[in-house]
Amino acid sequence: MTSRAGMLALAMGTSAVLLPPPDATDRLIKAAEVVDIKVVDHFIITETQYFSFNEAGLIKQLRNSSAYKVLSEDEVELLKLQMQAEGIAKGKDISKAERKKEIAKAMLAEDFAVEQVKRLTRLRRGVLTVVYRSEFG
Repeated sequence: MTSRAGMLALAMGTSAVLLPPPDATDRLIKAAEVVDIKVVDHFIITETQYFSFNEAGLIKQLRNSSAYKVLSEDEVELLKLQMQAEGIAKGKDISKAERKKEIAKAMLAEDFAVEQVKRLTRLRRGVLTVVYRSEFG
C-alpha cells in the first residue's frame, strides 16, 4: 500500500425519507481507516432530496468517536495490562497515578520500549525512571 491515503464518499439511494442510524456510518468510517482510507462524506439520496453527513457535521464527529475504534496491537496490549493491573489493585485503594505505575511496571516487564510505555501511559520520563529502578534495580 502506498503512503498516500485514499478517500471515499459513501452514497445510498432510498425511497424512504428516514435516515440510517449514524452507527452504520461510524462502523464504515472505522473499517476504512484500517486500510488508510478516509471517508469524506456519506450521502443519503431520495427522489426529491439528499442528506450529507459531512454538511451536517456528523462525519467529523463520527471520525473522532471511539465507539468502533480499531485498536492497534499496542493499545490491545495496554488494555490487557490495564485489566491485569486492575485485578492486582482490586481491594486496594490506589490512585490513578499509582495504577499507571503498575501498568508501566507490567509493560516494562513485557519488554515494551520506554518511549512506548511513556506514550501509552502518559507518565513522565522521570517517573518511568523511578518505576524502572524500583522494579528492575
